[in-house]
Amino acid sequence: WMHPPLRLSVFIAAPEQAIMDVYQRHEMIRQLIDHDWLYLFRLGDEPSDVNRLYQQGWRRTQGETGDTNAA
Repeated sequence: WMHPPLRLSVFIAAPEQAIMDVYQRHEMIRQLIDHDWLYLFRLGDEPSDVNRLYQQGWRRTQGETGDTNAA
């Protein structure tokens, strides 16, 4: 009964600090994000302004492939 692991991608339009407050207060959420089970993206004001929360920091996404680089 094995299957390929699935990841959940979540896109949120909210202030960075509000998202970080939730991330820091909830250990389970922090572990899911830090261990790549949950991909959390923050939508900015511009369509191309999308950042990913990963291990206590934000990384800007680039292109349509979802590749991330340190911001």
